[in-house]
Amino acid sequence: MKIAKALPFTFVFLAGCASHDLAKTATPDGRACAKNFTYDRGLLTETVYRTHEVLGGIEKDEALKNTTNYIMLEGWKITNTDQELGILSAAQNVSFSDRKTAPLNISFTPNEEGLNVSVSFAISAGIHSPADEVRKTFCEMIASARLLSG
Repeated sequence: MKIAKALPFTFVFLAGCASHDLAKTATPDGRACAKNFTYDRGLLTETVYRTHEVLGGIEKDEALKNTTNYIMLEGWKITNTDQELGILSAAQNVSFSDRKTAPLNISFTPNEEGLNVSVSFAISAGIHSPADEVRKTFCEMIASARLLSG
């Protein structure tokens, strides 16, 4: 009988713990990459950070090459690049874990306005990465697309 009474409470409690929180952090940074920054955090699930910015005056291949070089020099392990699709995948090892990695994906998609650069980064539940630092790093990654261009 006690189990039957506790079951609805347990379900509501666990559903609340697993819920997600889609958030935007306030920032005085006026760059599009900072304004477009969001993260989806679940208490018992991974946290996914995202942003995007449209860049004018740069081609997909050049942006992909520049960004790949930049993130490699910043200590990321490049796991895949697809020149045709304009996709860059990388990962970093998670502190205090032998096998876990945190994946980073960057896509370069031409559109009417220029080149849309989208960045996403996921970390497992229980791992913390300050949103302000992730936002700053994302904007640096997007800016690196132009790093070596004229």
